[in-house]
Amino acid sequence: NETHLCIFPLELDYQSCPTSDDCENNAVDSFWKRASIQYSKDSSGVIHVMLNGSVPTGAYPVKGFFADFEVPYFQKDKITRIEIWVMHEIGGPNVESCGEGSVKILEERLKEMGFQYSCINDYLPVKLLKCVDHSTHADCALNSAAASTLREVPFLYAEQSASLVVPLLVALAAGAQI
Repeated sequence: NETHLCIFPLELDYQSCPTSDDCENNAVDSFWKRASIQYSKDSSGVIHVMLNGSVPTGAYPVKGFFADFEVPYFQKDKITRIEIWVMHEIGGPNVESCGEGSVKILEERLKEMGFQYSCINDYLPVKLLKCVDHSTHADCALNSAAASTLREVPFLYAEQSASLVVPLLVALAAGAQI
């Protein structure tokens, strides 16, 4: 790991700052590269990855800090499972979902590395939080897909889950009226 200092002309440039294109191993990028690597090495248990499936360039940036400095350093003996949540913007385009495009690249990479993983489109608890600001949008209507998810809850927890969902919906509705 080599860090280089960028040497610029003696005059100070008050109009712009050097970017990573100007100096690949600048201090800021070097710090975040090292922090990302360490974070990945220290990660354990179930890892949750949230991707934006509405981004035109793809949900999983195949070149970036996560792809280059986190995924390669995940420790197989510390991580039990990786859960990918592909979220879509409320009212936005559905550019990529699980098993498609760059998300598929991430899934294949994790599989090759020997990790157990799952991928969920529009993970309901996160979607409900996103819907607080868009409660009347059609994307936020609870539909039969949500109902079928609730039917899969084991009987022992069904009563408890229902008692938690009702206050959540009341809180969401109250927040939308404020």
